[in-house]
Amino acid sequence: MGGGKRRTARGWPVVCMRRIDRQYLEIGVKWRSVPLVNCQRKTVSIRSIVGYCHYSLHKGYLTDTLMDAHDCLGKNCAFFERFDDYPYWVREANRKKEKVKRLERRQGEQARQAEQKAKNEQRFEFLRIRAQEIADANSFPIIITRVAPAASGKRNEYAINYVSDAQYNDYYPYFDLVVQLSRQVGGRYVLRHLKLPDGRYATTQDWNERRRE
Repeated sequence: MGGGKRRTARGWPVVCMRRIDRQYLEIGVKWRSVPLVNCQRKTVSIRSIVGYCHYSLHKGYLTDTLMDAHDCLGKNCAFFERFDDYPYWVREANRKKEKVKRLERRQGEQARQAEQKAKNEQRFEFLRIRAQEIADANSFPIIITRVAPAASGKRNEYAINYVSDAQYNDYYPYFDLVVQLSRQVGGRYVLRHLKLPDGRYATTQDWNERRRE
């Protein structure tokens, strides 16, 4: 197997990536004949070789498929020697590193989205409070329930959800609210009388009962 005087902790000669394998890969030769763990000599892809089994009854080289079939890693087999510098394990190491990087990127993106969501909610609550202050200052008999992005999806365009004692779409008498709010804090606004799940326009009584639930 080669390996000179270097030996593993269990006393086996260290089998590292042989010079011939490196030379083969450098010139584009991807296959070579080796004695496998199943006591058969077979031509296999150098990139599929993962190690060597030192068990005397069936010692030989292992490919990734044979390693899985024998469950060498799952059993933590004492006779299995990994060829850590072979292409298979290099690929596995790179794959794991990339997996960690993807996880870190995903976590970073989730953190950024959560931060942006929190900022947006603060902005929406600020607008709701300011809209209610304007409504109260104008003696508009409405409750601002929420401010949210408008259905148009346009930037700086918001829907002001409200309830009143009317059971119909009575936004027009309160139109000056959106004018004043736009002048004070910028942005474009539309008034939207809140509807109940059954399609009816919600009243102030409906809203107060909902808040008590």
